[in-house]
Amino acid sequence: MADPRRPRGLLDTSVVIDLEHLDPVRLPIEAAVSAITMAELAAGPHATQDPDERARRQDRLQRAEAASSPVPAPASVPGPASVPAPAGGAEVSGRARTRRHRGAPPGLLHIGQRGLDAARISLIEYDDKTFTERELSSLGECTSLHDPGLVTWVNVDGARSPVVLKPLEAVFGLHPLVIEDVLNGEQRPKLEEYDGLLFIVLKMFSYDDDAERIVYEHVSLVVGPTFVITFQERAGDVFDGVRERLRNSVGRIRKHKGDYLAYRLLDAIVDGYFVTLDAMTDLVEDVETR
Repeated sequence: MADPRRPRGLLDTSVVIDLEHLDPVRLPIEAAVSAITMAELAAGPHATQDPDERARRQDRLQRAEAASSPVPAPASVPGPASVPAPAGGAEVSGRARTRRHRGAPPGLLHIGQRGLDAARISLIEYDDKTFTERELSSLGECTSLHDPGLVTWVNVDGARSPVVLKPLEAVFGLHPLVIEDVLNGEQRPKLEEYDGLLFIVLKMFSYDDDAERIVYEHVSLVVGPTFVITFQERAGDVFDGVRERLRNSVGRIRKHKGDYLAYRLLDAIVDGYFVTLDAMTDLVEDVETR
């Protein structure tokens, strides 16, 4: 039986807004959006005073931006740009095709580089006099281990399932949209505030000397008054210097709260940019001298 859907189509703004509620059969196989629709989506977050609704509109805009190259208006025939199809269809973009299984919650799907087969979770707690470090088998253990009187750093490598991350909502008060964004490895760098928490997204770069290539991944940070949670797509990062300073109580790091820890982690990520640039400069100079 032939597929009844149209091969291509241009989606109106109202269709993009209600995309997750529409029957995939009614949508084209390859759907595009126009520059006008993207402009209307960009105006959406500024047209509401409700912080939750603003967050939803901002999330919708960023997902459309990540998956689409807008068709200039006027355009009667859409090109290869596309937006994610709702549950039951396939997410299609110029960069990746990610299958969404029927019945999956809207948005709660890992998008990005393949991580570890199972999440690796580490917990560090400290103040100026005490320090503990341990590996966890699941984030559910945070419920019994988290001490509000200490600064807590939870690092999660390779989590690709909302079920794995769900306990963090109860323990640390994470907004469900934060979990959505953590699972989306194609987010642009950003900073958002959720009821006293900061959510930060950025890319972490390093240089692999053996393979002579740049390695990068999506990193998310949630910063609270006495805790920081970091999410990475795979094991291995630029935070070893921060860990050593915590273990050995070097400098002021164990005398401050979660905001200072977040600052040190972000500083390490930015330092990684310069290390990578220096390595690339050395390679270019080697090529030029040959």
